[in-house]
Amino acid sequence: MRDASPDEVRQAGAAGTVIESITPGSPAARAGLRQCDLIVAVNRSPGSSVADLRGAVAGHILALELIRDGGRLLLIVR
Repeated sequence: MRDASPDEVRQAGAAGTVIESITPGSPAARAGLRQCDLIVAVNRSPGSSVADLRGAVAGHILALELIRDGGRLLLIVR
């Protein structure tokens, strides 16, 4: 993961965390996360950086709002 670049923020209209790679078979992969997804909110709270995302993860069920291919979607990760 990495923080979105200024160009990515401008294109998406939101700051967030970009997924750079997904390990096949990992919980993230099984939940449906994909490389290049831009996570913009976690549990309905905006998350604009990797630090924000890591602070929210702590073993909970997560509702991730993300931007993929120009569209927004909500993904639940257990």
